[in-house]
Order: sequence, then C-alpha cells, then structure tokens
Amino acid sequence: MARWKTTGPRQGARRALFLLGAVLVLLAAPALSVQGAGTDDLKPFVGTWTGNWNPGPGSNGKLRALDLEIRPGGKIVETWYRYPKNADGTVRTKKSVRSVTSYTLSGQTLTLKIRVEKFQVQGRAPVTAEIVESLELQGRDKALLKSLSNSYLVEAKRRGDFVPPPPPPIAMKRRS
Repeated sequence: MARWKTTGPRQGARRALFLLGAVLVLLAAPALSVQGAGTDDLKPFVGTWTGNWNPGPGSNGKLRALDLEIRPGGKIVETWYRYPKNADGTVRTKKSVRSVTSYTLSGQTLTLKIRVEKFQVQGRAPVTAEIVESLELQGRDKALLKSLSNSYLVEAKRRGDFVPPPPPPIAMKRRS
C-alpha cells in the first residue's frame, strides 16, 4: 500500500541495472565494431598479399614493398619494407608493421584505415597519421593497393609545405 502512494520514481534495482547495462552496450557498440564489415565478407581477400617496388633503371630487380596479411577473423596487418643505405653503401632492410584499425567493403574493394603513431617524413619529427588505402581485387590472386589519403600530408599541404606526389598503386599477389 505504501508503494502505491509514493509519487517519486519507483524503479527496482534489477530494472535500473538492466537499463544501465543496455545503455552501456549501445554506447560501446561502435567501439566494439572496430573491424567494420562482417568477417564472412572478407573471404575473397583472406590470405597474405605481397607487393614489390620497382626501384628503377640500373637495379637488380624488384624489392619487396609490402606484405598485407588478412586473416579470416578480420584482423589485418600491414608490413612495409624500406631499404636505406648504410654509411658503407650496403643496403639494410627496415620493417614497419601496422595494424589496420578498421575496414569497409564495397564490391571488390576493401578500404583500410590505419593509424600510424610515429609516421615520419625525412627531416621532420614523427607524428601520428591516419592513412586510408584500398585493395581492389583484379582476379582471384591479384589485386591493386592504392594510397587514398594521409592526414599528415593533407595537413602539410594545407600549411603550404612541400608534399610529395602520392605513391603509385602497388600490384599485389596472394601468396596463401
């Protein structure tokens, strides 16, 4: 009887906890879907893709530029290779491993978003950069990787700094 006469809010502890949990799940949903699309849609892309640099005339062939590992569960990892010369003229291999933070699918194109914490242009201090790339299937085991945008270069251009042209597309082949 006393509860019927009360005019204030009357939510029970269970209901209040349930509502709080539901609100938290709704708020957390965008953060939980980091990978974007469903992993079943990734089947045509799953595997390890490799692309090469063509260093140009006078070189002894092509150098590995990139490995792109796309796992069935949706984890995607890029490994970039650079070949700086040592003081004695010998060349060493430097690897830069980057995890893809999210992706989207549109037909035969997989668009990747990568956050690079220490992106660096020669002669400049390292900064955080958001990079967007696309992998376009061109057959069962062939694809083309294109650089779409780089937040560091966009900002540098806005400031009036010199910005190199975007890298050419990289022909990719699936290894596995």
